[in-house]
Amino acid sequence: MNPIGFDVCSRHITISEEDLNRSFPGNPEGSLAERIADTIFQAILKTKPTLVLDLHNDWTRTIPYTLLDTNSKNLNPSHPGMRKKLLKLAAATDFPLIEEPDPLRRTLSHTLIQFGIPSLTIELGESRVVNETNVALGVKAIWEMLATLDMVDSARTTERGKVTPPLIYSSDPLCSTSGILRFLCEPGQIVKQGQPLARVHDAFGRILETLKAESDALVLGIADSSATFPGSHAVALGLLPEK
Repeated sequence: MNPIGFDVCSRHITISEEDLNRSFPGNPEGSLAERIADTIFQAILKTKPTLVLDLHNDWTRTIPYTLLDTNSKNLNPSHPGMRKKLLKLAAATDFPLIEEPDPLRRTLSHTLIQFGIPSLTIELGESRVVNETNVALGVKAIWEMLATLDMVDSARTTERGKVTPPLIYSSDPLCSTSGILRFLCEPGQIVKQGQPLARVHDAFGRILETLKAESDALVLGIADSSATFPGSHAVALGLLPEK
């Protein structure tokens, strides 16, 4: 959808420095990104889709997960049953279901949901490369969602898992010092409240800061860069529901 950015390996439209996935539903008389978004969005609406899947990548070291680009508080009341439908479809992927506490409101998926079209974002990890394992997992997840819609036969050899409450996405705690990150956790690991996630060291190896989990969580991914500064992200977490 963004060939200009693809040519220079950037998520932004380089001419206007805009993020296309923060420009939906678009505007035919707006900025360059808004005009492109409008063309894409109108083309999707014309097909009257049963489901739209937006395939993304996350950090290099991350596990695949399904992102719900809205929450129960900001769903459009004109489309009752949308959340139940999305949870059922997301469960078919067998990926952790992650919900944004404050959804980004101009993404493709969020905007489609507001228009009454079920949409999910699947984060498969690793930018700028093709990870064949994640490709296979993504194809399998998509197939099982199609099976949930009775469009194909399921390839499962086991019973489909039950619908579970989504985890809440969090990038806290943020770093408060500049230095070099050394990670103490791995993607896919369950961590407990207070457990160290990473340490920030200075150039001589001295510990400047230890980042700890603020609650029980699933580690979704760890930052691509070990160089850090105040306010930078170190880990992405899915916060586990309180018991």
